Amino acid sequence: MNDPESRQHEATASAVDDAAELGGRMIASLTDSKVLEHTPVVKWGVSIFRAISCVRDMLLARRIGSFMHAVKDGLESWEVEDTISRLAASRHYAESVGEHLVERLERIEGRRKALMTAAAFVALGKKSVDENEFYRLLHAIEVVHLPDLPSLRNFAEEGPVLYNVGNTGRKFNPTQESLQSLSAASLVHSIATAPIGGSQPGWFATNLGSKFIELRLDLIEYKED
Repeated sequence: MNDPESRQHEATASAVDDAAELGGRMIASLTDSKVLEHTPVVKWGVSIFRAISCVRDMLLARRIGSFMHAVKDGLESWEVEDTISRLAASRHYAESVGEHLVERLERIEGRRKALMTAAAFVALGKKSVDENEFYRLLHAIEVVHLPDLPSLRNFAEEGPVLYNVGNTGRKFNPTQESLQSLSAASLVHSIATAPIGGSQPGWFATNLGSKFIELRLDLIEYKED
C-alpha cells in the first residue's frame, strides 16, 4: 500500500484534517508547511491561508474554519478532491476555486452562513446538485435575510401563499417583506396574474427555493467548532 496513489490520498486526508483544525494558532503553522504544496485540495487550502494572512481578519478565519470543519465532516478526502477538480474544470472565473470560496465567505455575515455554504459544497460533492445549482445556492445564501428562512420553510409545510383567497387557515403567514426578501434571493417568485385554467396568483417557491428546502439549508443552525 506504498504506491504513489495511496501516498497521495494519505497526504490529502492529512491535509484536510489539518485544515479542519483551522484557528488562530493553525494559520501560522500551516502557511509554511511543505505538505501544503502537493495535492489539489491542499492548493485550495494554500489560497485560503494566503488570503487570511493578507486580510488578517480573524472573523473570516473563523468562518473559513467552520466551513472546512463541515466539509471535512460531510465528505471523504477523495470527494473533496473530485469536487474541486469539477469546479476548476467548469468555472467561469479567473480566480482559483479556493480564492472564489474565500471571497464568498468574506462577503457573507456570520458562521451560520458559512455552515450553509459548506452544506451546499457537500451537496455538490455528493452530486445532489450540479455546478450551476451550487453557484446559485451560494448567491442565495449570501443574499437571504436569515430571519426570513421560516417563511421559506413554510412553503414546504403549507404550500404557496395565494392571493385573494380569504381566510386560508394557515398556521404561519409569511409577511410581504419576507416574501420580497426571499424573492431577491431567487428562492420564491410572484405570479401576479394567472391564465384561464392556470394556477391561482400568489407566491411560489422557485426550483432553487425547493432545492434550498430539500437540502435543509434553512434548518442549519449556528454552532461552535
